[in-house]
Amino acid sequence: MPSGPLVGANNWYYAYGHGFDADAVVGDARIVSRPAGDHPVRPFSVIDAGWTPGGGTGGGPWDRGLGSFADVAEVASRIRAEGARPGLWYRPLGAEPFIHDV
Repeated sequence: MPSGPLVGANNWYYAYGHGFDADAVVGDARIVSRPAGDHPVRPFSVIDAGWTPGGGTGGGPWDRGLGSFADVAEVASRIRAEGARPGLWYRPLGAEPFIHDV
């Protein structure tokens, strides 16, 4: 369990997995970070369904990003720069198994 409060935003509630991009998610991070000011509890900015080739509410795969989410680490860095904690949605129990070479 978390040791402190959880606050933030999740783009599912306006995008439903469609019609958003990395810039929109970074904008969400900016919006949720402003009211937090310099408070030590930082809000999450969660990228919900639609960031991966499975898109929407599909079942993955969650081993790479799609479109403006191709470099998920870069998007996470942009979210952090806005003062939010990046989060990434996925549904592992709804996916077909896949093998990913590391």
